[in-house]
Amino acid sequence: MLNECRVVASSEWRCTTDAWLLVRLSSGLGYWCDQTKGYREVSQDDSLLLFPSAQGGVLASRVCDVHLQVFAIELQLLSGVLTVNECRALTVFAQANREKVMLLPRYHAFSVRFAEICRNQRPNTLLSRLKLLQLFAELLGEGLQAHAAVEPNRIDGRGRLHQMIRQIPEGELMRCSVQDLARRMCCSQRHFSRLFHDEIGMSLRDKQQQLRLDRARHLLEHGTDKIVNVALEVGYQSLSLFNVMFKKRFQMTPSQWRFQARRGKRQTGNARLAPGAIPTVNSSSHAKDEAINMPASHHPHRVAGSALPAPNG
Repeated sequence: MLNECRVVASSEWRCTTDAWLLVRLSSGLGYWCDQTKGYREVSQDDSLLLFPSAQGGVLASRVCDVHLQVFAIELQLLSGVLTVNECRALTVFAQANREKVMLLPRYHAFSVRFAEICRNQRPNTLLSRLKLLQLFAELLGEGLQAHAAVEPNRIDGRGRLHQMIRQIPEGELMRCSVQDLARRMCCSQRHFSRLFHDEIGMSLRDKQQQLRLDRARHLLEHGTDKIVNVALEVGYQSLSLFNVMFKKRFQMTPSQWRFQARRGKRQTGNARLAPGAIPTVNSSSHAKDEAINMPASHHPHRVAGSALPAPNG
């Protein structure tokens, strides 16, 4: 969903999410701040692409509030669209980018189209969400191609497995049995299992369990269904088995995960906001301390000792 957030002057919006985030500064003047490159100015109609586990935030100027539009993309929710190979390429691409953020000025083609979608489309319609996903895919297209493995043309079992991984959506993989996939590859179940483990690093059963638990984690965090219903939704017929496997994967029970997620949402500055909400982000003492300790020449709110003028418009 496309969410909106107002950051009052001299306050900070912190990125605290493991999703990909498209962020647009719809009005005001601010600064992206992180430990890698310090403070970088972000003005009206500029955009940011934040990678999963990005550490940083948008600090509003002292002279005006900042309004942000944030679109979160969680790959586990696209299991019916993304193939296994595409998910792996996205993960490799994110790990290879050390900065975890791309700053795109207002004149960049991505920012221009992002602004057009936000201005011309009704918020959170299916069409606008699909256009934002398309924009995300086009921006990362070259990076994904660069990090996707280039496979030689071959028709042996390993080649057929690679071809299947490039084509099958994760949602379909989660429902298939070893027998189904082995038949598709025209090989024995034993041979398929060995090839799959060599390529993915785990068995088909373990991979399917990983996908189910990732889906359950999202349902617990964002939904209100009872835990037993979540377990059934992701394919577990036994609640006790679901609890055991969930705790083994995430080191906490489903109820503990839900409690922690809800508590995190109540904290100001959280990147995942209620649809349509425009919360006020309180002043950050961390941001204030950093600003106070910075030399005057590098202070994000001062130029030669004077406050920055308010942005036009």
